[in-house]
Amino acid sequence: MRLTERTILLLTLLACWLPTPAWSQTAPAPQQQAPRPAAPAPALSGAEADRLSALLRDEGRRAELLRTLEALSAASRAQSGAAGGA
Repeated sequence: MRLTERTILLLTLLACWLPTPAWSQTAPAPQQQAPRPAAPAPALSGAEADRLSALLRDEGRRAELLRTLEALSAASRAQSGAAGGA
């Protein structure tokens, strides 16, 4: 063999033996999922809107609705406070 052929053969063998990246050891890039948009709130029907406006015009029923909402809010705060402390 001539010197050129030996050089090419040597370079080819050297290239095969050089360290190669460990492809099997690299983790695949995590796929990012686009955040889903929040579902739109259901629309009120005409009958529901009439019922709600009548409820808000009545002082007694409006006060009862406010008490209910305040109780729900307090219960939610108490539950999230208890869950945070656990």
